[in-house]
Amino acid sequence: MKTPHTCGRMSFARWMAIKTKQTGKESDRLKTFEDTHTRKNGTYVNEYATNLIEKAHTLRHEGSADNEQIFQKLHGPEHPGRVRCAGLGPTPSTYFVSSSSSASTNSTTTSCSTEVELRSEVVELKSEVVELKSEVGRLGSGMEQLQMEVDILKALFLQHLRRENGPIEGSFRALSSSSQSVTRG
Repeated sequence: MKTPHTCGRMSFARWMAIKTKQTGKESDRLKTFEDTHTRKNGTYVNEYATNLIEKAHTLRHEGSADNEQIFQKLHGPEHPGRVRCAGLGPTPSTYFVSSSSSASTNSTTTSCSTEVELRSEVVELKSEVVELKSEVGRLGSGMEQLQMEVDILKALFLQHLRRENGPIEGSFRALSSSSQSVTRG
């Protein structure tokens, strides 16, 4: 049965996005249905909406299911290719975790455990990045130390050559200047 809503030309998906932005919590389809089928004075748009929302409140107080399961229980299975209150983009196969068109407790549990696994993997990867950054810093300072040692050895070698041979030949100067440009480049 069709029920009028109170959100005008705004889509339910846009309504959910605005509510999520305002409250900071992700809005679900049951809450969106309730918000968009309640008038400003607090009454529901028609008797059908009143019955659905009252049944939802009863099921919510029983605590037997979450809002998504209550919404599906009240509205029945999704139509092929669309998800109620989710806008034009999502289809049942992309909106729900499982490949079936109804989200079950199992798929909700699976999505939660997958999310927890992904979050822990992100934490591990972040700590690995921090370790790698510190290692790169250590290697950089080690390279600077090696460069200083190479420069000292060059100076000592040049001093030794000057003492032994007198003036340094031009070929050695060219070799020395090219090696400096390679090490600094």
